[in-house]
Amino acid sequence: MVFERLAAETSLDWTRIHIFWADERCVGPDHPDSNYLLAHVSLLSHVPVPQHHIHRVLGELPPAQAAERYQDEIRHVMGLQAGQWPGFDIVLLGIGADGHTASLLPGTEVVDNQQDIAAAVFSRDVPHTRVTLTAPVLTAAHSLLFLITGRSKQDILKEVLLPPPRPWQYPVHAL
Repeated sequence: MVFERLAAETSLDWTRIHIFWADERCVGPDHPDSNYLLAHVSLLSHVPVPQHHIHRVLGELPPAQAAERYQDEIRHVMGLQAGQWPGFDIVLLGIGADGHTASLLPGTEVVDNQQDIAAAVFSRDVPHTRVTLTAPVLTAAHSLLFLITGRSKQDILKEVLLPPPRPWQYPVHAL
């Protein structure tokens, strides 16, 4: 719904916008579970964003390789040196019923990753291996926007908005 509203927005200069993904499932770009496919169908195929401004995770590659390629792409596009975090203008996120955001999944090592821009995420609790931006990258963004809809998210939203215990309880608390 958000992508469709953005596609109808006439005041945006799409030629100046670069599109990146906070996370992606390790599937091909035409797979029904691909975040890229959703964005392409709902938004990217309707706006004049230059093709070279679309920086998708290559989910069809092995997960570690896809994460490394995505990290390299971000560094190249943003002109980053080793150790620098990208400063995305806006990152759009959601929250899962288990308190995850992006693919910072509970019980996975990626939640504590403080070195990488992007990392592969392996979990038995989700159907696909994933690639995600790490918490330091998300917290370095100028704006984090959370879009949370549906009754199934009501309980977790109430819980994550409470002051988190120390150490934090849900991955979203890392942000």
